[in-house]
Amino acid sequence: MNLAWTLLAGAGMGFGLFLLVRALFPSRPSAASIVLRIDAQARLGLGSALPEQPDPASDRAAKAARLRELIGLRAADLCARQGWELPALRADLSILERSFESFLATKIMVGLFGLLFGPVVFALLWIVNFTTNPLMPLWLALVFGLLFFFLPDIEVRGDAKERRAEFLHTLSSFTSLVANNLAGGRGLPEALKTATEITDTWPMLRLRQTLAGARMTNRTHWQALEHLGKEIAVPELQDLATRIALAADDGARIRQSLMATARTLAERELAETEGKAGAQSQTMLVAQIVLCLGFLVFLIYPALMRVMAL
Repeated sequence: MNLAWTLLAGAGMGFGLFLLVRALFPSRPSAASIVLRIDAQARLGLGSALPEQPDPASDRAAKAARLRELIGLRAADLCARQGWELPALRADLSILERSFESFLATKIMVGLFGLLFGPVVFALLWIVNFTTNPLMPLWLALVFGLLFFFLPDIEVRGDAKERRAEFLHTLSSFTSLVANNLAGGRGLPEALKTATEITDTWPMLRLRQTLAGARMTNRTHWQALEHLGKEIAVPELQDLATRIALAADDGARIRQSLMATARTLAERELAETEGKAGAQSQTMLVAQIVLCLGFLVFLIYPALMRVMAL
């Protein structure tokens, strides 16, 4: 009987996880089906007037997306009314190219799932006769609710740290390319534009979009780069924009300044890489010591038991 209840509770928890994943990440129609639908509408000449067949799955996904969007907008409005600006979180989301409203909706939905997950854990513990405390479901709901509520923050912080490291690596190459372009006789706007067209990695695309937006909004390139540095919390980009602004009228000075910045970024990246390598070496050393101690205990234990038996 206990085994049946355990299996039933596990199946219910698994089904709840499946519904949560489907609600957070609704399925999208395939590219082939979209192309076929557009082609059929074009051939019939009806365009958007063609009545679409009702799709229950798409309708449910659209409702889930609207619900998630509504929750995110209400949460963002609450933060605005309370004066919670959360600059560090917004900078992390900006470098990850995620919306603040979608993140808040995810936090709330995952936190609610944690509240429901606590009683499920209590049911499993009650089935195996581990605890019968009537307050335990409440405590488990609160603990799991808080834990699940802050899990998205931990994930965003870790992903943003990795993206910033990748952005700094690209920024060093970008600075060197701009300096080389200036040395080749190009002007500053052309040198910046050419440097961003070398590759299509996401940091270069972000820099390219920033410079293109500066041209459309009649801002200087260093003002746009400084704004991007503040938005994604990368002080090195702000420093680069300041150097460009100070030496914009002198080609020789700006080349020297950019080369110095590129060397500084490369040296800092090398130092961080060496530090990570040293930390990993220490971790491996500790693991080896623990393994040796375990092996010694394995060798000494039989002899020690024999001596104690005597």
